[in-house]
Amino acid sequence: MRVKTVRNILLVLLAFVLAACSSSQQAPADSFVKTTAPGFTLDDALGGQTSLSDYSGTPVLLFFHMAVGCSPCMQQIVDLQNSSKFQALNVQVISIARDSVAEMAPEAQTLGISSVPVLSDPDLAVSADYDVLQWAIDNGEPSHTFVLVDADGQIVWVKDYGAPDNPDRTMYVEVDELIDFVEANLEN
Repeated sequence: MRVKTVRNILLVLLAFVLAACSSSQQAPADSFVKTTAPGFTLDDALGGQTSLSDYSGTPVLLFFHMAVGCSPCMQQIVDLQNSSKFQALNVQVISIARDSVAEMAPEAQTLGISSVPVLSDPDLAVSADYDVLQWAIDNGEPSHTFVLVDADGQIVWVKDYGAPDNPDRTMYVEVDELIDFVEANLEN
């Protein structure tokens, strides 16, 4: 009996050790690739509501991030909006963050964001549906994660850049790098 109890305790400890040793960078982002993107409708800081289905037939780059408190995150939106090279891809960028519309609207206006929906996900339900919280920062918000949805509504690429345990962590990705990933993954 005692040997069986010790064995069970060791198995539980082994499971915890294996879970702790697995890096969240290696989490199964690819498990979402080639699946249908979960639908959503969220309040938009630019006014009204925006749904993924509003862009049916158009590729969409979802950008899950920390929002107003993260200057590089907000600059990411501005730079994607203003990049003629990115615009030539005919991919709609959608920003999704936890902050309320009341918090994001003045910042979006100040920064001149006008063609990228700036959506509020206050309960993080959409972030959870897309499994981006596996890379969340300490306060539970998404870090700096991109999800590319093709024109058929299929997820074709997922990449997080800001997870706390990512040794190459960044809260801003060069637009040219994103263009390369988008082009490569929409061609496949």
